[in-house]
Amino acid sequence: MMQDLEILDIVDESDCVIGQKKRSEIYSQGLCNFRVVNAFVVNSLGQLWIPRRSAQKRIFPLCLDVSMGGHVESGETYEDGNRSGG
Repeated sequence: MMQDLEILDIVDESDCVIGQKKRSEIYSQGLCNFRVVNAFVVNSLGQLWIPRRSAQKRIFPLCLDVSMGGHVESGETYEDGNRSGG
């Protein structure tokens, strides 16, 4: 899969980039110090939309999820990752 070849920045506790790894390596090593973006959709009544993940998802299929989420690729800002869907 192409997404497994994505290069993501590895960050320290201050969110400073300390390296890069392939997405597949990050997940196989169980790392959690990489950048992601999330957004939540709220309607005019203040109700939060909580979608269900696809059955085809590798991690947590059919579980409840955030409205939008994605990885921030190496060299992107959080704003770039939010626009591209990571």
